[in-house]
Amino acid sequence: MAERGPDRGALAATHWAIARFVGATPQIAEYPISLQQWWLAYYFPPLRLFEFVLGMLMARILMAGRWPAIPVAPTMALAALAYFLAGEVPFIYSLSLTTVIPIALLITSLAAADVTRRRSWFRHPLMVWLGEISFGFYMIHLLIMTCVTNLLGGQTFAAGPAALILIATFALSLLGGWLLFASSSNPPCAAGARPARRHSHWACPWPEPFHSKGCLPCLRTFAN
Repeated sequence: MAERGPDRGALAATHWAIARFVGATPQIAEYPISLQQWWLAYYFPPLRLFEFVLGMLMARILMAGRWPAIPVAPTMALAALAYFLAGEVPFIYSLSLTTVIPIALLITSLAAADVTRRRSWFRHPLMVWLGEISFGFYMIHLLIMTCVTNLLGGQTFAAGPAALILIATFALSLLGGWLLFASSSNPPCAAGARPARRHSHWACPWPEPFHSKGCLPCLRTFAN
């Protein structure tokens, strides 16, 4: 898995260059970063390519049977530690650099547990549903938070009312994520997942031992 080093190094170099050479003022209201820095580090597609490449490498490592079977618990602890450390570094480095490797390890560890059908609370229907709507949630939660913030007009609240506002905002974000999933993400995915009528030439994409323990692609294909 040595491929991760250059990928993260390139990501670190781009974040350093943005922090060093792109104007840091005026800063946006929400975060200690300028709009230009925010856009380049977080939205500019070529500079987010590193995470996409890393994801593809991790998938290939898993499919090639070279994943070292790291348990989920240590990778989850590492991701939690990285999330904490992200609050201690300059903001621009917290956007992805601090957490990219731990999150990649966690996702691959969870994927390995899934394809080998090991027992996990992540396989609970509620967790599966949350995973399905997670991208819609990601897409809409900031919009909902911004709308709620503007509606409140800078007011402050006691702990009880503040907690209710947080819960309501979270619930609205979940609802919005589900609506996006149901209306835009799920229909094309369902259409693309329809298997062919005949499977006589089906070749499982997973290596041993995944296939021998019943991999999900095979199970889903032959179930139809």
